[in-house]
Amino acid sequence: MKKIIITIISIILLMNLYGKDVRNLKGTDLVSLRSDIKFKTAIELFRPFIKKQNLQLVNLSDYNEPIGISIDKLYWKIALKNIITAAGLQTEIKNNMYLIKDVSANIKEGETKIATEEKSINKNEVLIQLTFFEADSDILNELGIDWSTLTNGKVNINSNLNTTNLVTQNIFSLIYKKSFETASGTVDVNAIFKAFEAKGKGHVISTPQITVLSGNEGYIHDGENFSIKTTDKDGNTTDAFFSAGTIIKVIPVVKIDSKGKKFIQMSIDAQRSTASPSVVSTVVKISETKTQKILYDGEETVVGGLTVKDEQHVRKGIPILKDLPPWVLGIRYLAGYEKVSVKSKELLIIIKAHILKNIYDREKEKQDIKFQINESRKSFEKLDSKIINNQ
Repeated sequence: MKKIIITIISIILLMNLYGKDVRNLKGTDLVSLRSDIKFKTAIELFRPFIKKQNLQLVNLSDYNEPIGISIDKLYWKIALKNIITAAGLQTEIKNNMYLIKDVSANIKEGETKIATEEKSINKNEVLIQLTFFEADSDILNELGIDWSTLTNGKVNINSNLNTTNLVTQNIFSLIYKKSFETASGTVDVNAIFKAFEAKGKGHVISTPQITVLSGNEGYIHDGENFSIKTTDKDGNTTDAFFSAGTIIKVIPVVKIDSKGKKFIQMSIDAQRSTASPSVVSTVVKISETKTQKILYDGEETVVGGLTVKDEQHVRKGIPILKDLPPWVLGIRYLAGYEKVSVKSKELLIIIKAHILKNIYDREKEKQDIKFQINESRKSFEKLDSKIINNQ
């Protein structure tokens, strides 16, 4: 009697779980397996059943221990579920595939993802301040500025200037009067910029700044995009856009030295380009430099060597006569000539980096401030109560 009741209950449970499948249950849908059979061998026996469900059985697990449970004339879906559960695995139906996967792999993947996210949150941000300064490269060389000595906004400069160029002499005089320190032989960088701008031989293009997460890439583009018309295989004309101007990519990584002090290892990729149309296509002139720098918090460095040559076609000669039309007895050819003037301009990029506090430290500071405010309030409340009691 007891066996009959258990059988009836099992059939009811099966019908609730698998409905129509159990109502149409046949002898061929029942499975019997020994407990010592290997997992992969047992799983392969279920492949025909899975195929009837219009699914493909895919076992992604390397598990192949004995199944450890005896199966005696059990409906195949329940038997398969019991075997997979006993093995500590899980299933998923995706893209017409019946997948068997390691649970531990998913947990490990999830833990790794959480750890990565926490590590990313715990990273420091780096504030990068840049100054793009363009000047006449010949005058820069004549002044003898040692940009490698840049510290706290000051650089060393050659005080024994020996040049016949009046413009260079005037610029040096302006710098010397404004900020030259005889004791240290240094000048303020801003004084250099202002002296060049005053004489029209240089100017600050822009002073952008970006905040970059440690280990990530920061990108700054100061310039313009240009397009080149291209034709695809179907004959359609499209515009392909490219960037020109000053482009700088930085990847700062915050590290800790042997003394426990944080520093920044920075990869810098700086590029300067100009685009000009030609008869056939667009000509792009590129000057690029890549370097690695190590900076402590608040330190500065300079990236130079990005030069651009500016060609100017000028007509020289006797005034008025050199500009006469060619048909006036050819006098213009006798009184004047064409001159190509090539001026070289150099772009200097001053980079200053600051290590910002991570999100945990900032939150801790907020909590500390709140705690201090609450403590101050308590102190004032106690003081007020004492004053009232004395009165």
